[in-house]
Amino acid sequence: MASEILERLDIERIRPELGGLSRPGLGSALTMLEQAHREGSWRALSDEKLAERCAKLFVTVNETLRTRPLKPQRGEIGRVVAILRRMPKQTVTRFVKAWNPILLRLVIAFNLRTLRWEADDLAPPRTARLDERAARALTRRSGRTDLDKGRDAGLRSPGPGALRPQA
Repeated sequence: MASEILERLDIERIRPELGGLSRPGLGSALTMLEQAHREGSWRALSDEKLAERCAKLFVTVNETLRTRPLKPQRGEIGRVVAILRRMPKQTVTRFVKAWNPILLRLVIAFNLRTLRWEADDLAPPRTARLDERAARALTRRSGRTDLDKGRDAGLRSPGPGALRPQA
């Protein structure tokens, strides 16, 4: 079944790297699992020894399996949504409380972005990083920080048409 899923991902042109999984790593893990299944020696193992063997296999494969989640390419989220829409509605709504294609697209895009942020060691959202860059650029130009300017301007200047306090 796992090999069929990987083949289907290739056919649909969906990269496993979107979710932080390496395609070559998945292929090698699948090969190792198929080899272990063919051997059949795992069937005679006790539950504890089987768990130990699976843990060793996971440690061996985990290094090659994990990768930084990649940003989706054009149309890739739409292809994921198309796959979800072909699945039974009850299966999809058990995990995602949406069935509408637009909402599914938003949920998938948000979750993939969250995976990328978490891979960056919980880096702040891009808007916060852009604000930091803008503050540094402003400091370089004027030699003053936003806080200094804020203190001089009464912290925040009111918008146009706002009542201004009389000094």
